[in-house]
Amino acid sequence: MILRNPPIKAEDLAAGYGRKRVLSELSLEVPQGAVCALLGRNGAGKTTLLRVLLGFLKPKSGHVEVLGTDAWHSRFALKDRIGVVAVDLTGATVAALVFVILGVTVAWIGQRFRVVE
Repeated sequence: MILRNPPIKAEDLAAGYGRKRVLSELSLEVPQGAVCALLGRNGAGKTTLLRVLLGFLKPKSGHVEVLGTDAWHSRFALKDRIGVVAVDLTGATVAALVFVILGVTVAWIGQRFRVVE
């Protein structure tokens, strides 16, 4: 299936729980075929963003599309098309797994990235 629009798109997204706003004015696009990771400290909004993208949480404002359709209004139909595996991994572990899947060599990684503590 080839999509004309990005499979994941958010514009001016705001979301949270009750009066607590977790995401504010978030905009992003994930192009078709891209590998994307959400990295951040505890409480940064990673899980909240995923809950909005998957239709588990209604945005307070903004617009979210997943697979070319509104994520909230099409949440039941999207669940038949999306699979999610949630695991508690460090960013470095996730990056290493992606590199292995893509067949990236250690030399290639060393030429382009450096470890920041």
